[in-house]
Amino acid sequence: MYDVRDKALTCKFRGAQNEHSQIRAAFSPDGRHIVCGSEDKFIYLWRTSDLPSTLSVRKDRNAMWERVRAHSAPVSVAVFAPKPHVFLSMIAKQGEENRDAGSLTATSPNVCSGHVIVSADLQGCIKIMVNKPKASKSGLTALPAQD
Repeated sequence: MYDVRDKALTCKFRGAQNEHSQIRAAFSPDGRHIVCGSEDKFIYLWRTSDLPSTLSVRKDRNAMWERVRAHSAPVSVAVFAPKPHVFLSMIAKQGEENRDAGSLTATSPNVCSGHVIVSADLQGCIKIMVNKPKASKSGLTALPAQD
């Protein structure tokens, strides 16, 4: 990542392999994460927030990353859905229609939060990954913290 004011390198996001393709990275709608496809068939995710001061990592490197094996071919594109609540509310509506009358699962408009990642590989396979809130031990849906 470069600073547009002085064109200085501010941080390197390592992990993704891109030797023969034109694969771009994309920010999440809230700007807290970056996602990128890779020629090694993984999707890479990095946190853009500041690292805790207790970590002994160079300031120009980002070690806060994960990867997900999502495809059987090189991942040519991975992006965050710009309006994830539309997709998540559709899933919640389907869940309400399929839910048994005796279920203890609580529903709320706030449950329709989280990130949705859409990816595609070079074989034409498109996948949608949903990061839904985790359920609590009581069986009730845990609500995400509000910013």
